[in-house]
Amino acid sequence: MTQNTKALATFFDADEKRMNFLKAILPIYVQELNKAVVQMKNAYQAKDTDAFLAIIHKMKGSALTFGAKPISSECILIEDKYELIKDITEIDIEVLLVAVEELNEIYSEDEGY
Repeated sequence: MTQNTKALATFFDADEKRMNFLKAILPIYVQELNKAVVQMKNAYQAKDTDAFLAIIHKMKGSALTFGAKPISSECILIEDKYELIKDITEIDIEVLLVAVEELNEIYSEDEGY
């Protein structure tokens, strides 16, 4: 495994066998995740809470399915926070975006796998 493949395996908490499977579908996941990020930002800026929460929920489900724990964890925190205090801040979004950017960086460095 290359260093970047190891980083992806760590991000997804995957062994080598699971990484072989993930690599086959990872391009689609990353592409859809980045589309969802744009939609999420647009919904937040438009103050469309229902759309924002639906996108976060979709991102959480996809991340849980793929095992992208850093992303699913942040989505869960955003959903839970909204449920408790009915508020989402730009800081909440920025923390999620850090996790997404981490995946994007590792993935773009590993595209030649």
